[in-house]
Amino acid sequence: MVADDNEDLRGIYVYNGIAWQKKLDLPADAAQAAQEIAEGARNLALDYRNQARDARDAASNYRDQAAGYVNDIASEKQVPIYGTVAGMASISVPAGILTIQALGRNTMLDTEVTTWKRVASEPDVADAAKFRSSDRFLPNGTTNSANGGWWAFQSLRPRVDMFTGQWTAQSLLDYLRAKMAAGDHVTIACYGDSTTDGIYTTGWTANPVDGSGNAVGNIDHAATAPNAWPAVAQSILRDMYGNNVTFWNAGYVGQKVVSGWAYDNYRKAVISNSAYGIPAATIIDFGLNDVAAAGSQLADFVSEFRRLILLVMAYGTIPIITTCDPIYLNASNTRDHKEVTRQINQAKRAIAAEFRIPLMDKEAAMKHWLQGNRDGYRWAQLQTDGLHFSDVGHRFKGCYFAKEFFGDTVTIQQGRGRKLMTWDSASNYLGDPTAQAAFGNNLHQGANMFWNSAAPKATAMMSFWVWNEDSDMGLVYRGIDGEGYASDLPGSPPYVRVYDILANTGVNKIPAAVGFTSNPSGYHKSDLPYRWGAIPYGLSRISYFSGDGDALYFGNFEFQRMERGVKTRNALKNSGPLRRTFASTPSHAYELVPEMVDGSNIFGAFTTDTVEILADVSMPVGAGFIVAHSNTWGAAGSKVVTMLVRISTTAWRLYAATIAADGTMTLGSTLGTSSTLSVTTDDQKVRLVVSRSGNNQVVNVFEGWGGSSANVLTITTARTAYAMHFAGACGGVYWSNILAAGGGTALVRELSISQ
Repeated sequence: MVADDNEDLRGIYVYNGIAWQKKLDLPADAAQAAQEIAEGARNLALDYRNQARDARDAASNYRDQAAGYVNDIASEKQVPIYGTVAGMASISVPAGILTIQALGRNTMLDTEVTTWKRVASEPDVADAAKFRSSDRFLPNGTTNSANGGWWAFQSLRPRVDMFTGQWTAQSLLDYLRAKMAAGDHVTIACYGDSTTDGIYTTGWTANPVDGSGNAVGNIDHAATAPNAWPAVAQSILRDMYGNNVTFWNAGYVGQKVVSGWAYDNYRKAVISNSAYGIPAATIIDFGLNDVAAAGSQLADFVSEFRRLILLVMAYGTIPIITTCDPIYLNASNTRDHKEVTRQINQAKRAIAAEFRIPLMDKEAAMKHWLQGNRDGYRWAQLQTDGLHFSDVGHRFKGCYFAKEFFGDTVTIQQGRGRKLMTWDSASNYLGDPTAQAAFGNNLHQGANMFWNSAAPKATAMMSFWVWNEDSDMGLVYRGIDGEGYASDLPGSPPYVRVYDILANTGVNKIPAAVGFTSNPSGYHKSDLPYRWGAIPYGLSRISYFSGDGDALYFGNFEFQRMERGVKTRNALKNSGPLRRTFASTPSHAYELVPEMVDGSNIFGAFTTDTVEILADVSMPVGAGFIVAHSNTWGAAGSKVVTMLVRISTTAWRLYAATIAADGTMTLGSTLGTSSTLSVTTDDQKVRLVVSRSGNNQVVNVFEGWGGSSANVLTITTARTAYAMHFAGACGGVYWSNILAAGGGTALVRELSISQ
């Protein structure tokens, strides 16, 4: 045993034959060491206990956060995102989660983001539109081994091939239109700058932002921007579809894409806005503030715009890009219209193509209108600061977006007329089993509409929406006889209405022949071309309204170019002068100038119109010229004719005649005979004027063209008697071998129509 002050030397030693080796500490030292070891173990245990408590507290926090996430998800504030549809079979989705999104089908991003909804049993749909997760939860949170775990496809973004990612911009837009037409409550967010917000429009107050300029997102901005284009588009589309299509105005003055503001504020401005939510589609309309800084912002704009598109799509929303408003600012190093058109709008087109999403070219539509309309709208007056439009500009934008979302818009392109059949879905024809397509020989649509009895009163029998891009495009209503209306005017007769949506005004016109129904068999006129005149540029609603009679006939519409301000037309523009020599047979010979496709030789009066026809002719006795002709209710090819015939060297006579399907002409009643003419030679100048006065047709024939020319014939016809054409095609020659046996020659040198 060794006792020493050095604790390391103290202890019990044993000699091993060579040296002393320490074997044990002294008892007191061993006790002390054991105490120190015990204290160390106790301290370590305390550390572990404290770490465990910290871990417990952290786990409790994570549990609370997860519960909050589940609550948000269950209340549809957030939609959880999973990997692929194919992988869902091995994933258990917690109870309470009713909607999820998948980032692909078989591998990540092999298709677009799709949305799925938990359902109570296996959906009766194609396998590609359903899957089953490993859990067996029902929507109510309970488990069911037979029916639990099923999910059904709910995406708002269909494609040409829905599950291979091959959607197109057109298919997305078509789907939105279909949902609107089906009566679904489709919501469209309009996310943009001041040109969306509505600055300078009547009743506008800025969309609110906080002290840092970020969106507050707590109001429906329609109430404080009632004349901005989102509110206008909503109003028009609700009229078009008859349901509650909703546009949300999320425009903010001065905001841009390149700063990241558009990305950072989308959730607040739209998704979490207490008045809005997750929309079916979002129209993105930024860009004019992105060119305000010096130099090009293109790279940053493209990068941030792509981020914004992906964010919108992550919520299952269809992004729709629109080009910027046209501007005429071109200040250097600030807003330059060339930077907008050549960089920003071009980039938008490229991004739309990249993501296969719709692009609505608002810039092109507005430029065409501003530079091409003849309705009195002037660019500089509508955009006084070169940047922002006021009420009229916003109303045009609202019209443009509305027509883009309406599937049956009748679009009239520059220089291209068209016909609209009664039965076309765009016409919104009011069909009924009691209505018959009873009368044939309508060459433009095959038959005429006829209500035998109990016609709907004061009702829009046809009503369609027209987007017109040609300032000289005119409207023609194809009427039938007296429209089946058998009462005096004013009364409540049928009429045509053109309502200019941009100007928010409408005009009604009554076909002049309304009420003239006393026509003998074979003389019922059909397909009568009533010329309305030029229609407004942009969006109009055109309707045909019934009157208060029981019976009703009505036709269809077509569009023809009609130069504004030009009242007189050359009826021989396409045919040239008519010189025809007739043989001695048959008794009645003729040649008609057919109705020209450009409408150059047609006329058609509404009740407020006067039609004037001027003819320069060489007509021996027995010859005449065709004032008007039209189809009849008879067999295909049959016609009714009004013609002015020289019955003697000193007199003209106005006749009615019919032409059968085989071409045989039958001379009908005499409508009137002139007084003695002062010019007795074959060369004659004749002016014929037709109009409606009250409930009479008034026809005046003058010898000569001048204002002082003699009135040689006046015919006043009550609506209860047969009247000549108020509308028809003009042109042709006639020969009577009864009046002048042996044949002869008729010549029409000039023939013009003024209306």
